[in-house]
Amino acid sequence: MSTTLGTLEDLPLDYRAALGRLSLAPLWPMMRNVLPHGAPHPRLHRHDAAPR
Repeated sequence: MSTTLGTLEDLPLDYRAALGRLSLAPLWPMMRNVLPHGAPHPRLHRHDAAPR
């Protein structure tokens, strides 16, 4: 599995054409604009920890 994000151009042309005919677009390339640059920092809370 690749660790880099793909681009719209990495998708097969026939797949992109089929999406276009349905007025759809792949979500992942558009998410680049809203995701933080670099590695995301998870914000997890332990459920078994005692409340503070």
